[in-house]
Amino acid sequence: MESDDILYVCITCKKNGVAVEPRPGKVLYENLKRTSASKNIKPVRCLAGCSQGCVLSLNNKRKWSYVIGNLTPNQDEEQIIKGFTEYKNTSDGKIPFSKRPEAFKKRSLARVPPENYEVVEDE
Repeated sequence: MESDDILYVCITCKKNGVAVEPRPGKVLYENLKRTSASKNIKPVRCLAGCSQGCVLSLNNKRKWSYVIGNLTPNQDEEQIIKGFTEYKNTSDGKIPFSKRPEAFKKRSLARVPPENYEVVEDE
């Protein structure tokens, strides 16, 4: 069964500003589609992180979402799936730092609040 957690992968991403075919973002997406999480992995044309390619987003309208960049195809797939699994296991999208794979710890570009977010003073 498909969950509400989606891993979007930019398929137009370049790596280090180089436009080669196939696009590195497309290669990353194709590699991730061959994993057990494939039903929850979707392509997207441009996540507006062009200077930080390859870029993906962990998304669920009821959870915090993340944008992760500077990923490398044929290298980071295992860490991406590990991070996505940790994300799916949260109720709010906040992956404890200790459970984040290295690719997520050092390459997070943004964290976006859920649809019905309300400010919490001590957050």
